Amino acid sequence: MKEKRQGFSLMELVIVIAIMAILTSLMALSLGYLRTADAKGVAYGINSSLSDLKSRTMSKSGAVYMHLLEHEGSYYAVYTDSNAPVSVGAGAGVPGEELGSSTVTVVCDGTQLPAGGDVCFALRRKDGAFTEGPQKIDVTAQNGTEYTVYLIPATGRHYVE
Repeated sequence: MKEKRQGFSLMELVIVIAIMAILTSLMALSLGYLRTADAKGVAYGINSSLSDLKSRTMSKSGAVYMHLLEHEGSYYAVYTDSNAPVSVGAGAGVPGEELGSSTVTVVCDGTQLPAGGDVCFALRRKDGAFTEGPQKIDVTAQNGTEYTVYLIPATGRHYVE
């Protein structure tokens, strides 16, 4: 007569631990890709917002300013007719376009964008050249992946690397 065995054999336990290790490592890799996607999204969002600023500037008779700001865990592009800093009240919605979450760091010409602070951009209507704003915006993910938005003041050109 065979005795009934209860529990797991050592081999079964090793196999289960190996499967769990593989799944955990795959999950860690996917989180890294998500952080990279966050940084890429914010960088390309800023680039797209600068193109939108150019369109708005060329289509209106008055000045248009774009403010890049961080508010309650997200980055926003807000368009106004003044270069005065944008103030957003606690709990109030931001009247602008959300660019991404603050799981990334945004640095404009070597200075980190402060919580609640903003950076202003403006273009000259006649030739599209930048009259205000930094020349370089670095967007860095928590895993170290970095995207840079370059702005060329004399021509109004901008691109992401």
